[in-house]
Amino acid sequence: MTRATSASTFEREMERLDDSGVELRRNHELKTIFDEVDTDENGYISHRELRDFLSTNDHKLPQHVLDNIYRSADRNGDGRLDLREFTSMVYDPKNRDFFSNLFNTCLNRYMDFVLPPPPAFYRRSVSEDRRDKYGNLIRFCPPPLFMIVVSLMEVVLFAADAVNGNITATGDVAQTLIYDPKRRPQVWRYITYMLVHVRYAHLVMNLLIQILLGIVLEVFHRWWRVLLVYLAGVLAGSLGTFVFDPVHQLAGASGGVYSLITAHVATIILNWSEMQFPLSNLTVFFAFVVGDLVLVFQSDERHVSHTAHFCGAFAGLLVGVVVLRNISSNRTERIVQLIALIVYIGAMGLAIVWNIVC
Repeated sequence: MTRATSASTFEREMERLDDSGVELRRNHELKTIFDEVDTDENGYISHRELRDFLSTNDHKLPQHVLDNIYRSADRNGDGRLDLREFTSMVYDPKNRDFFSNLFNTCLNRYMDFVLPPPPAFYRRSVSEDRRDKYGNLIRFCPPPLFMIVVSLMEVVLFAADAVNGNITATGDVAQTLIYDPKRRPQVWRYITYMLVHVRYAHLVMNLLIQILLGIVLEVFHRWWRVLLVYLAGVLAGSLGTFVFDPVHQLAGASGGVYSLITAHVATIILNWSEMQFPLSNLTVFFAFVVGDLVLVFQSDERHVSHTAHFCGAFAGLLVGVVVLRNISSNRTERIVQLIALIVYIGAMGLAIVWNIVC
C-alpha cells in the first residue's frame, strides 16, 4: 500500500468511525493507521514521521501549523506521540479543521508562496525549540487589523462621496483630506490623502494589494512594522511630490501600496535562496505594478502624480530592508540595513526642509 493510499484511507476511516461510534473498531482501525505512520516501528510517531505522512495527501500543512498540532497532541511533552496521543490528535475538533477546511488549506499555501520559509538551519534541526522559533513568527492573535481597518476606512470615505455622485475626489470628504500643495500648513493632508481615491479602478487596485499582500505581511512581520512601511510610503509620496512635482494634488493610497510591494521585494531578494518561488513572487507583483502604472499614465486626473508612486516605492524599499523581519541575517545584510536607514533619514530630512522653506 502506498503512502498516498494510506493518507486517503486515513481520511475515509476518520469520517466512517466518527459516524459509527463503535469504540473497539475505532481503536483497531486507528492502531492500523498508527502502525503505518510509525515507519521505524518503535511504537511512537516522531515529528518527522507525522510530517512525511501528512505530506502525501492533499492537505499538506505548512511547518508552523504542523508544529502547533504536534505540540498540542504531545500531552506528556516527550517529543513523540504514543497511540493514545495519536488517537486524541485525530479526533480533536480543532485539529480536524486543519485537515478538512479548504479555506485554511488555500490560505496556508498562499502564505507559503508569499512568505520566506525558515532557513535551512531550522529545517534540518531536530530541536522542537528551534523549529518553534520560526513557527511562532506567524500568528493570527492579535489579528491583522491594521490593513483591514485602513481598507474599510478607504471604502467608507469613497462611498460617502460616491452617494452624492462624486467619485473623482471632488466631494466634500475628499477635498478635506487630499494633499494640496497650496494648503501645506494643514499638515494632516500629508497622510490623510491615502484615504480617498479617484474612481473605482483606483480604489480596487489598491485594496487588492492591501488585502492580498498587506494582511499576509502583517501576520508575519506584525502590524507595527507594516504600519511603519505603509506610512513611510504615504509620507514620502506627499513630500516627494512637492519637491519634484509641486503642482499636483494627491488622492489615493498608492504611495503606501507601492511601499508594501517594494518592501516585500526587498525581503524576497534577501531570502532569495530560501524562497520556494522567488521568481514567481516577483512576476506577480511586477504584473500588478505594470497594470497600475498603465492606469496612472492613461489618467488625466489632476490628483494623479507619478512622482508619489515612485517616492512611495523608494521609501518602502529602504524602510522594508530596515524594519521587516529577516530570519537569517549576516554581516553584509546588516551593513545594507544601516545604509538604507541613513539614506532614508537623509532623503526624508531634505524633503521636510524643502516643504517648510519653499
